[in-house]
Amino acid sequence: MLSFVLPQPPSVNALYANVPRRGRVKTKVYKQWITDAGWLAKSAACGRQITGKIEVEYLVSGDKRFDAGNVEKALSDLLVRVGIIADDKHITSIRIARRDDTRPEVNVTVREAA
Repeated sequence: MLSFVLPQPPSVNALYANVPRRGRVKTKVYKQWITDAGWLAKSAACGRQITGKIEVEYLVSGDKRFDAGNVEKALSDLLVRVGIIADDKHITSIRIARRDDTRPEVNVTVREAA
């Protein structure tokens, strides 16, 4: 099992932009979040990879001004990008819950499914 804290990602609505003649591209804010959160996640994992069927839990800010479900895509994709999981198709359970406080961060827990 791995547990760590990441900065809250941009909403799924702010991950990509339509650029003429290039199509959908990652936004500047998403690229910066990938870099910042990626280093934190890699550091927490210390090279470990969770294999097999996987369960993830995201404990997000209690700030009700954003849709908690809109952060899942960026978080799950980051777990793959930094090598914590091989492919998000192995995730069998995703739990998203809100904390009591409004800190703009996410507590992430990744474990092998029982």
